[in-house]
Amino acid sequence: MSVTNSSDLNQGIGVSSGPAHSFRKISRWFGHPGRLLGVSKLRYLAVFGGIVAAILAIALNSPPAAFVAVGLWLAGIELMVLTRAAGGFSAVVLPVLTVSGSVLVALLFWNQIRAEAIVSIRFRVSDDYLIQGALIGIVFCAAFTAGAMIVGPRSLRMSKATLRDSLSELGSSLPIPDGVLVFLGYLGISVSIFAFQGALLEGRYLQTTGPSWAFPLTILATPISILTLCIVAAKPGRWRGLAALGVAIWFLILFARSSRTLGALPSFMLLGAALGGATVRFRSVTVAVASSIFLLQLALVGRVNRSGVGIIPLSELLFSRTGEIVSGINLSALLGNIVIAGPQTAVVANRPIPAETLWVSINPMPGGFAGWHEVKDSLRFTRTMPYNTLGELGAHGWVALVLVAGAAGVVLSLSTRIASNLSGTYATVAALLALGCAAFFSVSILQYNLRSSARIVWYAFLGVSVIWFAYVYVGKRGRPRNHLTGSPSAPQGSSNFLR
Repeated sequence: MSVTNSSDLNQGIGVSSGPAHSFRKISRWFGHPGRLLGVSKLRYLAVFGGIVAAILAIALNSPPAAFVAVGLWLAGIELMVLTRAAGGFSAVVLPVLTVSGSVLVALLFWNQIRAEAIVSIRFRVSDDYLIQGALIGIVFCAAFTAGAMIVGPRSLRMSKATLRDSLSELGSSLPIPDGVLVFLGYLGISVSIFAFQGALLEGRYLQTTGPSWAFPLTILATPISILTLCIVAAKPGRWRGLAALGVAIWFLILFARSSRTLGALPSFMLLGAALGGATVRFRSVTVAVASSIFLLQLALVGRVNRSGVGIIPLSELLFSRTGEIVSGINLSALLGNIVIAGPQTAVVANRPIPAETLWVSINPMPGGFAGWHEVKDSLRFTRTMPYNTLGELGAHGWVALVLVAGAAGVVLSLSTRIASNLSGTYATVAALLALGCAAFFSVSILQYNLRSSARIVWYAFLGVSVIWFAYVYVGKRGRPRNHLTGSPSAPQGSSNFLR
């Protein structure tokens, strides 16, 4: 079998076959054509990265490179185990990919990351911190994989064409009128304005002058509100102008808060266009990526503005230093801000964190009931830089790291199993929810507190459970009745919670 595959690949990249045929052959090697993500063979890339890191370790006599090599080899094994158990690409591979990739990038851009560490966490880090951070990441990935295998993940069985058609069908079949979607969008805007109030005009980063309960609501309301407005703004109709105005208002709110969600706004617009039935073209994706880079840079610059954040001081900054902001866009610096998790993890792991904060962080109850407001200020480097999840777990000890990572693997894997038991639009929504939560979780464990990451896992499980309930009970009303029994016909998927 290996000889046949090798000869096919060699024939595919031969001169006589032509570049188009070569591309198809190589694409077929990475994954079957039409699949959403042909990542089942990314384990080979992980092993290749491990070989590169091993060569660097030998050539440069670098212990950090040796640890990275071991981590990438283990990541290749974990990806193989997860994809084979799931029967293809599954959302649970994303945390393993993200943590392993961040460790490799930290090695390749170590000088930029050390410079970013001095700016962000005001700490000079050595190679030992990279080693410790890599070790914590390796243990986390292994425990997460073990937890996911306890339940058994399920694959995201969706091609690009199926996803495109399902999104279009979902957007056109939404039973919610456009007017209601616009109302929900503006309701989210109202919640955000009520939470920040005068701080939107002028204030400090993360300052909220409204009631304490309003700020947590903005975390949940912001993506929902933006997405509903983007859906309506992408469709023709009388509500389109009002929805577009709402998207512009959200731009001002995110700009005033210097929120990195500002960088995700183009992605929300693309998803809203897809759900609204519009065709998303490659040039639109290119423009969205370029816009995201600029907007992310703008948000990061605003956070360090000496005059504070808000529409007034940041507008003055933008108009007076536009050239500096545009010319100062540095992809390496942006990358360093994102993958600083390596040294950040080790720095946090060596700090004393009270044991009682572990339960507070993983408690699914709201912050006021869990006691989060009493401990959140102690889990930050600065007002703008929280501890990250991997570092907090490292500070709590190896047992806590293994148990929490394993539990996260169990819950996310369970969410993929629930989603796999559905069909039609319900399956599309549940699969995208599980995939989206896994993606946010993958970023959160590198950049945000343990409580933020834990809530994402809870949201994933709760969300797919609600969709399953709607599929089994609410969806019965729309199914044809069996002419023999008079009862609703069984759906194409399984109504069992787990299969």
